Amino acid sequence: MPAGPIKHVQYTITTQEYLTHSHYPALAGRGRIHFVVRHKLCGNLHCANHKMAAGAAQEVPNISASCSYPRTVIVAGAMMMGSGMKLWPGGPTPGALYSFPGERTTAGDGPVRHTLNPMVTGTSVLGVKFDGGVIIAADMLGSYGSLARFRNISRLMKVNSCTMLGASGDYADYQYLKQVIDQMVIDEELLGDGHSYSPKAVHSWLTRVMYNRRSKMNPLWNTVVIGGLYEGESFLGYVDKLGVAYEAPTIATGFGAYLAQPLMREVVENKPSLTKDEARQLVDRCMKVLYYRDARSYNRYEIATVTESGVEIEGPISSETNWEIAHLIKGFE
Repeated sequence: MPAGPIKHVQYTITTQEYLTHSHYPALAGRGRIHFVVRHKLCGNLHCANHKMAAGAAQEVPNISASCSYPRTVIVAGAMMMGSGMKLWPGGPTPGALYSFPGERTTAGDGPVRHTLNPMVTGTSVLGVKFDGGVIIAADMLGSYGSLARFRNISRLMKVNSCTMLGASGDYADYQYLKQVIDQMVIDEELLGDGHSYSPKAVHSWLTRVMYNRRSKMNPLWNTVVIGGLYEGESFLGYVDKLGVAYEAPTIATGFGAYLAQPLMREVVENKPSLTKDEARQLVDRCMKVLYYRDARSYNRYEIATVTESGVEIEGPISSETNWEIAHLIKGFE
């Protein structure tokens, strides 16, 4: 077979004529050829395999027996590729499967996998319910492995006037999710029916998306925190890359699940209904602890708050730190 594609050619002939190498000079001696023949008048398609030997004129296959207009046909040349003849670019060879761009369909190739080694990642996202709203926070560092590579990226987004979310994990996957959600919100607003996505709706949609991608062995490598206030009810939900989801009064992802979650739960268990200021102080304290104890965190973060007046994102914010006792901490080198 030739290494590259042969130019697609098309000739109008009659069924009594001979197909010679002047019609398909580049196909001479190439072996069996698959012809796609369309009758010019009836429009029917006919296919036939035909052996073309070098140096000899070959008769057109007899394909007109079932056609009421047998006189004139169009013989369309096949696409000859290095891996075999294809009827059109990206199409199947005779008896083979389609070759979808970017997908593997050959048996034995295994599943297509993408984000199994995240490149630029973000660490913890914190969320706390309070009386009349929700507050979430995330730092602005994108780590390239252990390198603090990007130090001014936002991992919080406003979905609409009653919903917000923050994401840890692969930043590229978060950007993809953000684009999809932004377009969903635009499409919903264009309907003009007075409805918008509630926090529970966004949370439910994310559970389906995450589980679907996980089932395809191509997960979105993120853990997402969704917060919102809808019809006077606060909502705080969690979805991870496997589709695992739950609601809770306090949520922390990443290292925050080990370092910040105990601090938040202690406060909420002692006082279930926090004020906005108390929730803000709790989140600020936890972000400072994470900066001290989590090597992938950063002392620049954003805070998003949703109340009856809407969603507000503040930042960048930095905490005042004190490293005077740092030399006393040993055993973690």
